[in-house]
This record gives sequence, structure tokens and C-alpha cells, in this order.
Amino acid sequence: PTGKRNYVRIPPLDDQYGAADAILAKQLGLRSVYVLYDGSSFWKGLLADPFRYAARRVGVGIAGASTFDVNHPGALVDRIERSGADGLLFGGDPYTGGPILKALRARFGSRLTIIAGFYFSAFVPDVLDVTGGAARGLYVATSDAQRAHIKRTPAGDRFMEAFGPDVQGGFVLESAQATELVLRAIARSDGSRE
Repeated sequence: PTGKRNYVRIPPLDDQYGAADAILAKQLGLRSVYVLYDGSSFWKGLLADPFRYAARRVGVGIAGASTFDVNHPGALVDRIERSGADGLLFGGDPYTGGPILKALRARFGSRLTIIAGFYFSAFVPDVLDVTGGAARGLYVATSDAQRAHIKRTPAGDRFMEAFGPDVQGGFVLESAQATELVLRAIARSDGSRE
């Protein structure tokens, strides 16, 4: 209203991964997607439920939904095959879900399009190793900035090193950038805004 522009860049809400994956499924031309997750409330709330909601809105069918048990992948793969799905949403991590992915690839090869949770985008060589290569060809949505493509500076490296090796991701750079923007806006303020 005052003609002044405001801008803050922050990461999206976590449950938007499911909606993004539903849009991706539509763009890939998938007619029917089977929703599979590890049974945790984490993947249910983050990926499975938001995907189902968004898929209905964009016209992607849901062929079925279930949780997985890594000790009995055969019956699960049979169920997915009977569903007629041409795509699968996978909510889990590569370490516990690796046997399921291996069973899916053994049965379907690349005929079944698999969209997986963002855990598959981190440490790709490790992911390929623990899944025996079954993660190759997955689609993954992530809101993490791809650090390999960011121009590194000595100041940025020092900033990240200050957080230690356990906090190298987790939106540290994005959060710092948003904080800088807010602090600069406050510094330029004339104090008339609360």
C-alpha cells in the first residue's frame, strides 16, 4: 500500500513436498500412484497425506496406500502390481527402505515411476550404495539449496564451519540470509513500523 517492497526468503513448509510430488506426478503423466510409507507419523504427515490431498486436486488417481515392512517385501510388491499403478510415492529413508526399493526394481525395473522423499537427495553415493543401485532414477523433491552450485567464499566457509559438521545443512544458509534481510530492513527503518 505504501509503495515500499518487502521481501523475506524462507524455506517452504515441510508438507509442501507432498503437494510438489503430486504436481510432478501430473507432469510426468502418471494416471495412478500407489502411496507407500514406513508407517511413521513423520512420513504420513509430511508426504503421504499431503500427496493424496494434492493428487485428488490435480487429477492424479490413488491406486492404493499402505505402510511397508522391510521383512516382507514380496506380498507388498504383489499388492502394488495388482493395483495397476504406474507410479509410486515412497515415504521412508534409503537405509530402512532399501530392501523395499530393491524388491520394486527387481519386479518392475524402470516401468514403475518412483517418487521418493527428500532423504534420497542427500549423500547420493551412500544412497546408491545402501539401496544396491535401486535408488537410481528416482524423482525427489527437495527445498535444500544444492551446495555444489553455490559460489563459495572464505567468509561463507567460516560461517558454516562455526556450526560444526552436524549442522552443515538444515537451512543454515537460508535462515542466515533471511535474518540478514530482516536486520538490514530494521537498520534502514525510520522506526515508524512496529
